[in-house]
Amino acid sequence: MKKTILLLLIIHIPNHILSNEIEKNKILNTLVNYNYEFIEANYDEIIDYFTFPVSINMSETTLNMIKEKKFKRILQRFARRASQ
Repeated sequence: MKKTILLLLIIHIPNHILSNEIEKNKILNTLVNYNYEFIEANYDEIIDYFTFPVSINMSETTLNMIKEKKFKRILQRFARRASQ
């Protein structure tokens, strides 16, 4: 009985570790793709990474956006300011 439990643990632990690594890679890939969309200024693609409504905390105010169009305009404004 003890050997069976030990064998199950030995089999289960590497699978658990591997599944955690795969999940971390998925998250990392999503962040890299998100960053790439910002660099390339693909605003239509960037919006796909958000769930609406979206809130952006600025230093003095919080912007709440319910519509994708408004969010796209805000992103374009941020990009213009960053390029200046």
